[in-house]
Amino acid sequence: MEKNKSIKMLRKEKGITLIALVITIIVLLILAGISIAMLTGQNGILNKAAEGRQESVKGQAKDEVSLAVNNLMIEDKLKNLTQEQKRTMLENDVKKYKEDSTVEISGTGFLIKHRGYEFEVSNTFQIVEKEPFVAEKWDEKAASEDVFIWQSDDSSNAGYGIVIGYNAGVQNYSTLRYPSRCTEVQNSRLANDGQSTETIRSYTKNIKEIELPDTVTKIGKGAFYSHGDNLFGYFFDTLKKINIPNGVTSIGENAFRECTELTSIIIPGSATSTGAYAFKDCTGLTNITILDGVTSITYNSFEGCTGVTNVTIPSSITEIGNNAFLRCTRLNNLVIPEGVTSIGNSAFSDCIGIENITIPGSVKTILTEAFKNCTGLKKVTILEGITEIYYSVFSGCTGLTSVTIPNSVITIRNGAFGECTSLNDLKVPESVTSIEDGAFYGVPHITYNGTATGSPWGATAIN
Repeated sequence: MEKNKSIKMLRKEKGITLIALVITIIVLLILAGISIAMLTGQNGILNKAAEGRQESVKGQAKDEVSLAVNNLMIEDKLKNLTQEQKRTMLENDVKKYKEDSTVEISGTGFLIKHRGYEFEVSNTFQIVEKEPFVAEKWDEKAASEDVFIWQSDDSSNAGYGIVIGYNAGVQNYSTLRYPSRCTEVQNSRLANDGQSTETIRSYTKNIKEIELPDTVTKIGKGAFYSHGDNLFGYFFDTLKKINIPNGVTSIGENAFRECTELTSIIIPGSATSTGAYAFKDCTGLTNITILDGVTSITYNSFEGCTGVTNVTIPSSITEIGNNAFLRCTRLNNLVIPEGVTSIGNSAFSDCIGIENITIPGSVKTILTEAFKNCTGLKKVTILEGITEIYYSVFSGCTGLTSVTIPNSVITIRNGAFGECTSLNDLKVPESVTSIEDGAFYGVPHITYNGTATGSPWGATAIN
């Protein structure tokens, strides 16, 4: 009997021990779960540590950018630097901290990419951290996808991200933000909703601002072309502002032609060229900024932009095409950078606001009438390098009083300085061995002691 009692007691103790073990295991599992959550959850220790490290790097990047900008402020007050000089100084400073850092000209300010972060610096040296592009966040304020006509509604099709037109619902937007689905903008198809062509074309007439996502890589031919012979396009004649994302590689012919309300434009460095006729007759444009990376200003790109006063041309540009800035009558702030090798026919003809121009030594070709009828032009300095001054390059520059011709020049073509009636003493170097008839037609006086025959080549007097 005593033995049976002991066995019962033992079983009871084992039962209690087993229950305790189970409870202990449950508690440990709960604690382990809490620990794992604390370690790996959204607000876990590991994530918080990572965020802390990220914030530390961001803070370090911002501090380093601030130091570089402060140095620039001091230097600029002492030397009144050009925008390119400011960019170079900023880039050199941030590269001291991180070699792969870059600085781009952005409008009148700069975009600094440093330690994985982007900072925008205004022309008054204010620093703003640029938020990274997040598609979901962007789309919160984007227009509904159904106001656009898409090339394809099949997400596996290459045309899924291509906008080719607009439906009537777009009339409700004055600021039109394209959804992140968009990779390309074209302008080729009118909405098929039973309305007249004129009515359909007017769907976009209320749009004053366009916001393109960073997913866009191409702006197609005639994408925002307004009026003219663009018989199948929509009207964008009230468009005042558009961002061209850094990542756009192609800007098509006539892309923004006759968008007369646009006031400024920035061409990103990701684009190889500006697109033929891309901004032709955008008469409201006052400021054009072309970022480093673009290599060609294509023919007629900015022809007839009569309101433009300032153009920023980066050192990456090698070619300024025919008629590129023809009739930009208010353009007065122009620097042609070292690196440009060719200036096309009539590239700056009738730019009557330009007063001084320096042709860098990298330029090998200045084609016919490049600066014809620039009546406000007073001083031209041609640096050593070019060998030929082509037909009528400076003809009709009636205000021109000073020209420096380098010893590298050997040929001056017919009409090169025709009707430059204020050139009272044009000095032509002895290196010039060929001067065509009429090269100096209407020039009051030239000085030349070289071997070319046929003097005075249209000049009134020579010695």
